[in-house]
Amino acid sequence: SSGINAEWPLRPGYIVITDISDHLPCITVVQNSKFNLKGYRYISKRQINEKNREVFTKKITDINGALSFHVHNIHEENLETKYNNYFDHIQRIYDSSFPIITKKVHNKIYSKPWITPDILKLIHKKDILYSKKKQHNTPNNRKHYKNAKKELEKSLKSEKKLYYKTTLSNQSNNMKQQWDAIRTIINRKKTEASNCIIEQNKLGEHYSTVAEKLSSKLLKLTHNDIPTTSQNKTKRQNNKTSLRPT
Repeated sequence: SSGINAEWPLRPGYIVITDISDHLPCITVVQNSKFNLKGYRYISKRQINEKNREVFTKKITDINGALSFHVHNIHEENLETKYNNYFDHIQRIYDSSFPIITKKVHNKIYSKPWITPDILKLIHKKDILYSKKKQHNTPNNRKHYKNAKKELEKSLKSEKKLYYKTTLSNQSNNMKQQWDAIRTIINRKKTEASNCIIEQNKLGEHYSTVAEKLSSKLLKLTHNDIPTTSQNKTKRQNNKTSLRPT
């Protein structure tokens, strides 16, 4: 994992341990918050469950003699050929026992930055329990599925809240970056250019002459034509009625 740690010093590196080969692969997990996809896509994965494990175990037991033949074949002197024949036979059994299926999924599951590896595990767990409930709609299966669904919803809410809080906190010293973070959270893109087909200078010329054009169309009024508050007050005083006691 030294190469991974050199490339991403803040990312943990892992080694996949296997007894089949001494070439151990190094892996790491990298998250990209800007990775945004829309719509649906198709993913391929192996169908691994208890039923298929039982099928694989049975098939391997049944071909035990054939596997032993690959190892002790005296007519084949090349060790690499023996090795390839042995594991090719196992690979065929593995592929038939755990077939690769294609599944249609919505990209929002993978594009949200708060979808952590632990959340993906909970999603996978919920999907498995849903399939069991659908095949055998027993009270026990319904209960397990309901609990898994609640656990997923609770974790999603918590991770989403933490992501929003961390995103805004990291940009607390820069107002522009804060607004960029808010736009990212609410999924609103910043408008780069106007969609107006009229040139900006033409609009400026129009609005700068609006007052002059309106003035030319209005009637020419003098100061005496505009009633004042004092004139209205005098008229009200002349028209008022007073009462005297008798």
